Amino acid sequence: MGLYSNYPYTNYHELNLDWLIEQMRGLVAQWDAMEGNVTADAYTSISPQVTVTGNLKNGLNFSFGLVRGQQGIQGPEGPQGQGLEILDVLSDPSDLPATGNVGDVYEVLDGGDYHLYVWSESSSAWVDTGSLGTVAPSSSTPQMDGVGSAGSSTDYARGDHVHPSDSSKQDVLVSGTDIQTINGSSILTSGDLSLQPTLVAGTNIKTINSNSILGSGDISLQPTLVSGTDIKTINNSSILASGNLNLQPQLVSGTNIKTVNSISLLGSGNITVQPTLENEVNIKSINGNNLLGAGTLTLPTILSGTTPPSAGDGEDGDIYIEYSL
Repeated sequence: MGLYSNYPYTNYHELNLDWLIEQMRGLVAQWDAMEGNVTADAYTSISPQVTVTGNLKNGLNFSFGLVRGQQGIQGPEGPQGQGLEILDVLSDPSDLPATGNVGDVYEVLDGGDYHLYVWSESSSAWVDTGSLGTVAPSSSTPQMDGVGSAGSSTDYARGDHVHPSDSSKQDVLVSGTDIQTINGSSILTSGDLSLQPTLVAGTNIKTINSNSILGSGDISLQPTLVSGTDIKTINNSSILASGNLNLQPQLVSGTNIKTVNSISLLGSGNITVQPTLENEVNIKSINGNNLLGAGTLTLPTILSGTTPPSAGDGEDGDIYIEYSL
């Protein structure tokens, strides 16, 4: 049984894909049937014996030792064989070029199926060698989402198909519209935003009456002062305002303020001052005359001697004291 078959065509331009598939199936069936063991011995003569064992499907084993003959004359070189190379994939037969060369092949979508078009030199035209299989457009709506899968459908998607919106995903955010910004800066980007560093009370932020303003709750502050009510005034002038108050300049004792008996009036404690004098109470009188007042008191002249003065030598109120030696 030989593993070969004769093509029923005059040349390869008339090769039909369906016929090739049928022939290959036939060869496979023949191959499956070739399971019987083969054992053959060559004729024995002066040459060594040749032994062949095994089977055609699983492999043959040759064991021989023939005498090698003389090298024959090399025959002429045969013509270059033609290969099958698909130049491009086209979406319609009208996209085929006007002319071609021997061996040019295009895969073309024709009537929902892909066909092989081969340039025929004898007819100077593109020849359809047949369908490569049925390819139909899908009539199903593309899936929205799900677990990733390669799928098994052989249908193709139309060029104007539209995937449905994925309702399970977050819409694209627009900074300043549906997401807030920070100090006018969008938070939708790469990199870092410059934010206020953490404040440390007493270091880079002041405290109020030694109380940190960083925290929850309220800080007890001084209520608003009302001049003349809960804060004193100075010379009837409120100290709650801008500008300066005209105050008494600092006093200097002995310069712009008098002293009392050389004692400065500036200081704490009491100054001992002469009490008010009252005549005949804490000050004597002279001959019944009050010492407190203005003017001059007339006092008697006191005269002394051993001989009294003559009449007319004294005045009224004079006193004479006579003494003897």
